[in-house]
Amino acid sequence: MRHSINTLQWAAVTARKANRIVTMKLINEVVEKEKGGAASIFEHWSAVLELSKHTDAKGGIKSVRERVYAIERISAEHGGEDRFVSGLHSNYLVSLPIGVIRKASSWFEFYDDIQKIIHSHQNWSVQKYAFSFFVSLHLNIATHARVHIQYPQFEQNIFLKTKESEETISALHSIGQAGRGASKNQLLLDLLPFIVGIVQPPIKPMNESLYTQRELSTFNQTVSIMCDYGLTYTATMLKDQVNWLFTPSIDVLTMFPLEEPKRPYLANATRQLIAHKITLMRVRLADSTQHSTQQKVATNADKIKDIIDSENRKQKRLSAGAVKRIEHGKLTDIVFIHQDGDSSAVKKKVTVQQMNSIIFGES
Repeated sequence: MRHSINTLQWAAVTARKANRIVTMKLINEVVEKEKGGAASIFEHWSAVLELSKHTDAKGGIKSVRERVYAIERISAEHGGEDRFVSGLHSNYLVSLPIGVIRKASSWFEFYDDIQKIIHSHQNWSVQKYAFSFFVSLHLNIATHARVHIQYPQFEQNIFLKTKESEETISALHSIGQAGRGASKNQLLLDLLPFIVGIVQPPIKPMNESLYTQRELSTFNQTVSIMCDYGLTYTATMLKDQVNWLFTPSIDVLTMFPLEEPKRPYLANATRQLIAHKITLMRVRLADSTQHSTQQKVATNADKIKDIIDSENRKQKRLSAGAVKRIEHGKLTDIVFIHQDGDSSAVKKKVTVQQMNSIIFGES
């Protein structure tokens, strides 16, 4: 849609300059010309930066007027594309005097101001001045030398790195317990740069049983910190070699190429040992959590059964005399409990011997 509108605008401007009336015939001519093969974006970059793209039939450079018309058409097609302007910015730094480069930089600032007004205030009336940026840039820096045009990768790399950084921060918030309540700025500026060095102490790559008490304490502390922040090491194939790298990659997030000589680095064997220890701790934690969640839930039937068992245990309790007779090898008392009868009767536990004396009298 934008391309169609730009084409119609260009057709109207061209017709007005040539004193022609915009008719369907003119529109069809423009459409057929566009269908016949529109110039690629690389050709348009070259047209802005090189004078050799503006030659006449005799091989001479066209006049400024003709070149301005050509650049106006390019600006009408790419005036709102950040990709096109980014390509110009990436390719204009050729062997030019510093004064020319400085002047070109001021025009890039002018274009940034236009885009800021458009996007911040939604004021599209200044878009009509964007063509002056392309025309002025061509008139100031266009050269006879051939410019090696390359597709701009800077913004794409920034987008990819930003996405990877956001994924790393999200992983730390979702996995790690210690960093869950910290903001992005706190993680990036206050915590992670120091954690990268803390969790990589000078530990020798050997069996855990061979460590001294101090080395073992350092090793366990490293594992504990990495577990708290949800970190581990993962085997990754780099240049036909297995390397154990941070997961999530906090070292890439917080360390910069200028700091490469100072970057701490553990041996792969040590990183593998730490990763194995972290895996064991996570498995134990998962097992304990699963065991706690699978505790038996007490139902009403279980409660009734417990009450009955408790009553049975109470009934099986022996009196002091019975315990004494058991100790002396004598038979225990048989206890009768009066359950029914007159409600005013005194309920009392009696033994067979007492019952015999009550009924038959003492002999």
